[in-house]
Order: sequence, then C-alpha cells, then structure tokens
Amino acid sequence: MLRFTCKKFLLPNRILRHTLKNLASCSSTLIREAPTPDSTATQEPKDENFTVSYLMESCGLGPEAAKCIHLGFSGKPEAQRFADRWKYVIKLFRHFGFHDYHIARLVLKQLQLFSSAPDKELKPKIELLVSLGAHPTTVAEILLNFPCGHLQDHFLPLVDFLVKMHSNGEELVETVMSFCRTLSFDPQAFLANVAVLREVGMPDNIVLYFMRKEHHILDENSILFKKIVDEVKIMRIDPQSCDFVDGMLAISAISTETYKQKSRFFKKWGWSDAELLKVLIEHPKFLDVTEKKIDEVMDCFVNTLGFKPLCVVQCPLAFTCSRKKLISRFCVAKFLWAKGVINVDSYKMSSFLETSEHLFLKRFVTKHKENVPELFDLYSLCKEDGKPFYAS
Repeated sequence: MLRFTCKKFLLPNRILRHTLKNLASCSSTLIREAPTPDSTATQEPKDENFTVSYLMESCGLGPEAAKCIHLGFSGKPEAQRFADRWKYVIKLFRHFGFHDYHIARLVLKQLQLFSSAPDKELKPKIELLVSLGAHPTTVAEILLNFPCGHLQDHFLPLVDFLVKMHSNGEELVETVMSFCRTLSFDPQAFLANVAVLREVGMPDNIVLYFMRKEHHILDENSILFKKIVDEVKIMRIDPQSCDFVDGMLAISAISTETYKQKSRFFKKWGWSDAELLKVLIEHPKFLDVTEKKIDEVMDCFVNTLGFKPLCVVQCPLAFTCSRKKLISRFCVAKFLWAKGVINVDSYKMSSFLETSEHLFLKRFVTKHKENVPELFDLYSLCKEDGKPFYAS
C-alpha cells in the first residue's frame, strides 16, 4: 500500500540532475556552522573527505548526488572539520536504501539531522519508522518535511499517540506522511488538547480529521484551546461531527468581538449562532461582507422575493451578487416553480447563482421556451430594471 510513494518520488535522471544542480547552487545559504562535535571528531580531516570520487567509492553515492554534495561542501571548513559525522549520516541513509536524490536533499537542506549524535537520535527514528512498515522513500520524505525533534521528549510521545490511533502500521505511516506538521507540535500541548476534545465526546476519526487540517490551534495553549471548544459547544454543534472541527477553525480565525458583532446583526434577521457558523465554515470570507450588503441581500430575499430569512443560509453566494442579479434569477426560479415546470426540491438555491449567464439561460430559460415562451422577455426586462415579475 505504501509502495506507491516510491514511484511518486523517484525522478527521471534529467529531473534529478536539474534538481541537484539547483540544490548545489543554493547550498551556500544552507550550510551553517555545525554544533561542537564529540572529542573523537574534532581532528581536521584531509580535503578529500568530500571529493566526488570519495563520496562515490566510500559512501556509495551516484555521480550526480556526489557532485552535488561536493559542491555544497566545497570551501566549507566546518563541513570538513565534522566530516565523520556527515559521512556517517550519508552511509546511514544508504544503508536504509534511500535514493541518491533524497540523500542529497537531506544532507544539504536538513542540517537539524546533524545537530546531535546521529546514532542516538536519527538512526532510532529511521529504525522505528521502518519497523512500522514505512518504505525508505516514505521515511526520506517524512524527514524532508520535518526532521523531527528530540527522540525521547518529542518524537516518541507523538508517534506513540499515533500508534494508539491506528490498527496497523500502514495506516500509521500514511498518517505521519500526511500530517508531517503534527510532528512539529509540542507533545504536551498537543496531547492536552486532544484530551480536551475527547472530554467533549469527539471520536478518534474526527480527531484524525482535525489533524488532517494540520491547523496550528492543535498546538495552542490548552487554556485558549478549551475556550474555543467551549464557544463551539454553546452553539450546540455535535462534537462527533466534522462540523465541530470546522466550527473551531472558523472561530479561531476571527476575533471574538467581530464574531459577536456579526452574530448580533444576523439575529435580527432570525439567524441562530449555529446557522451563522455554518455559513462561515463554508465561506470564511463571508466575514468581510459589510453590514450594509447583508441588509441589502436579506431585504431582497425576505421583502422583495418573499423567501424565509433562513433560505439565505443555503445560498451564502448571494452576498457576493448584485441586487438585480438576485431578483432576476430567483424570479425565474419562482416563475418555473409556480408554473410547475420544475420541482422546488430539484435544485438547490445556489444552483440559480453559481452558473454563468450562458449556462443559466440554457438551463432555466431557453430550455423551457415551449412551455413558457414569455420567460425570456420577462427575464431580460427584469435584468434591466431590477423589478420582480411573477407568474400569472
């Protein structure tokens, strides 16, 4: 199941050469001073440590990867000084079957991998992921996306949590691959926040849905996180549904004062907090709509077209349309409903707004010209003057 990643990331030689060339050209900005090494690694080796031939013969790299790393380390005394550590890591990657493409990228981009003894930090992480069923290509991509924190304090607690959430290793590795950012979270804050979600009755599959969003609030201070949870609970949204997660994301994206102001404004039109939140979840930019525009659209729907206030919940797109467009298109809809040409339940409210003018005419006007030949003229006049028309 995981083998597909190998095909996904193993690139043709032409693309590989181009990628490695780009990596080499920017390596001067990627190579920084390495941490103080162990006493056994402080002796300055000879210059041949990172020659192309040495990297090919001693580390088993192909010519393109070897040339890339050689260019990246050329003229870098700190790289020469700590050569044993770098060579160990390159050989480690080769031992676990990493492709040259990934080895070059990891060596030149993820310097965090060399910040401590590789055999005590990096090697156990790779072994753990491999033991769970991860293909070498998948492991390399995980390390490229996020090299992971300290083994005992960071990496293991998060992986342990993910293991408990999955019935088999393949699902776990897919989760880690999909949610690499989760491995950058503070384990204490993350696990405390997950505990809050479980306290309100959120099942594991919805927690995983939350993780799939890779949202920063999962890594927030637990007090702030609980406050957001409580605000969504007040709206009576089921914590066993994805709507609860989406509600939390919507609340976290806006200030409390802004939300309260919008909420008060919509309540005068008969909306509840849950209905407002539903619109915000589907259309976050809805918060940018001015109160004047909201009043205009609600007045058009309720007083001009005769719809119930909550009909607009099904059609948030209405708040981006002009008054003439709303009146002309929904007059067509009501005309066809009144004549019995189309069924009221056959179309969503948004169907009459989200299509282009050409498709709207084709689908709702010219299509029915035999049954209602006057409709085209009525619609055209309404578009011009903005005055509604009704079926006689």
